[in-house]
Amino acid sequence: MFTHLRLLLFDLLYGYPVALKHLIKSFGIQQTIIVVSKLRYRLLFANPFAPINKATRPTVEEKLSQKQMLPAVLLYKILLENGHSTQQAHDFVAHLVHTLAFSFLKFTVPIINRKRVEHLALPEQLKILTSITKRFFNAQGSAEMHSPEKFSFTVSKCSFAEYSNTLGVPELAPIFCASDKAYFDACQPDVTLKRTTTLAQDKKPCDFVFIWKE
Repeated sequence: MFTHLRLLLFDLLYGYPVALKHLIKSFGIQQTIIVVSKLRYRLLFANPFAPINKATRPTVEEKLSQKQMLPAVLLYKILLENGHSTQQAHDFVAHLVHTLAFSFLKFTVPIINRKRVEHLALPEQLKILTSITKRFFNAQGSAEMHSPEKFSFTVSKCSFAEYSNTLGVPELAPIFCASDKAYFDACQPDVTLKRTTTLAQDKKPCDFVFIWKE
């Protein structure tokens, strides 16, 4: 319930206003009204997740993932229908998703303070860091504390990647994870993120490795 409220609060205070601003800046007020009207209609009456959820009841985490990614998927398809090229639609949605995802991470992920964690026993460090990974409701995986300096989170299932394929837009999958490193580089002063593979691009588990900065 708390995660639902946090996502709703972010959308109301930041997500919707910023998306609207980007649409107006790129397409003008008239086209924005048309796009938003189509988007709203499909969210309410033509939700592509409806038949999927009817066939298989989604988990709470899957429903949250659907709620977060659906506007981007629908917007992409609407832009294509309105005559924009695949590249134009992709670039616009990618930029918008990056802007919103970066801000959502700042909103939902706490600053990881090295001084508050490193003196703890490794099992306690693992517990704290694992609790932070739970905020990534789209991801399922395993966490491991390799040493006092290194923590990993290996994602074996990503709802964003899976649903992008299911909805027929696999090209959108990578944009949903493109902001992770940018966020950690800019907003986590004590932690470095390294990742060499992703489910979205490489069809291999996302190998998040977190290392304390010197």
